[in-house]
Amino acid sequence: MDSATWDNHDSIFLQWEKFIKTGKHDLPSTIRLQIFESWKRCFRQKVNPFDNKIHHSLKGNQLSKLLRENQWLINIAKPFMANLHKFVEGSGFVVVLTDEKGYIMELFGDENTKQNPLTKNFFIGASWREEEAGTNAIGTALVLGEPIQVSGAEHYCQKHHCLTCSAAPIFDANGKIIGILDMSGASHASHLHTLGMVVAAAEAIMAQLKIRQKNSELALINTRLTNFFNTVSDGVLLVDKDEVVIDYNPAAKALLGREKQNIIGIPVKKLFDYRSTIQRQKIAINHRYSDVEIMVETKDGLCCCLVSGEPVVNEQGEVTGGLIIL
Repeated sequence: MDSATWDNHDSIFLQWEKFIKTGKHDLPSTIRLQIFESWKRCFRQKVNPFDNKIHHSLKGNQLSKLLRENQWLINIAKPFMANLHKFVEGSGFVVVLTDEKGYIMELFGDENTKQNPLTKNFFIGASWREEEAGTNAIGTALVLGEPIQVSGAEHYCQKHHCLTCSAAPIFDANGKIIGILDMSGASHASHLHTLGMVVAAAEAIMAQLKIRQKNSELALINTRLTNFFNTVSDGVLLVDKDEVVIDYNPAAKALLGREKQNIIGIPVKKLFDYRSTIQRQKIAINHRYSDVEIMVETKDGLCCCLVSGEPVVNEQGEVTGGLIIL
């Protein structure tokens, strides 16, 4: 993805001017295929290359709805956007986040961003779809589904020839585009490293999205396990690697007849009456066992119970505790 440089701006402008006047569909040697294909899309969609109006934008309830429904993505992206803007602070560059339709949801820029003629179309709610803004990094990245840098006269609309824009899509776990991260500034400041920075930030945002999804999945699993743990009719004890009780369910409490303070923190050996070393070894937490007869200290005294259990191991295969079913 080689970017257009300020040095060949005049050559690209001449090709752009020729295309706008004639609609010629032969790929010029100085124009990247991605850019030329975008020009053709804009031409077919009758985008006005000389329109100097402020972009269409969402307002009122529509804008509120957009921000409300995407607040979770905005919250995840903001720290990365702020960090990205630190590298270009004071240079007139803006860092923006759009939704999957190209509407700006969050923006980081200098204090004069709204007054700066270069960045006057970068504001919350503004649309940067190709149909609205012509060839541009945000709208074209949405169409291509990949990062792109658009500089100077590569933009279809003349009002954007003063810009260099670098954008990268943000995908969800299913590979669907849910937003675009973009950094834009004066075209004479065009540099390929800018695109690399944006891509790295977008990838970091996607990594956070994966963590968020994994945490949600774990929370759901934990809820289901907790519900099972609390409703199963058998008594269940959770112990740590030292075989000390760290949790129990209501059925275990009813069977043992003890209050919480008399169960949590108690070594299992004080609850069970081992009659032999062999019996003790049978219910060690380092292996799975089933229906081992053992005497358990209950509210009614010693009772013979069938005990089953299995170890709890971490990703390294190390035993970190055990599950005991009475």
